[in-house]
Amino acid sequence: MKERLDALLMQAEKEAVGAQSVAAVDALRVQYLGKKGALTLLLREVGNLPKEERPGAGQLVNAVRARLEAALDARQEALDAVERGERLRAERVDVTMPGRARRVGNL
Repeated sequence: MKERLDALLMQAEKEAVGAQSVAAVDALRVQYLGKKGALTLLLREVGNLPKEERPGAGQLVNAVRARLEAALDARQEALDAVERGERLRAERVDVTMPGRARRVGNL
């Protein structure tokens, strides 16, 4: 089980680093941590292990989950910062430009 968890973690971290948008990070979160995610399925297999192996396997799965959540959160924060910077550049207003002239008078 440890080998499967290590392989899953390496693959998930690699995909998280390669994610190019917040939506891609959310899709990875669902793929690995969702209700029918890969890590969740491995967690369900812990119940089928012998009684002596369950605590260690459960701790290992939880450690992998924590590392994966941390990797996904870090990538999402980085992408949020990039998107926020792009949005601020797009919405920037140059206050040194002349204002709009108002028309004086009535029809």
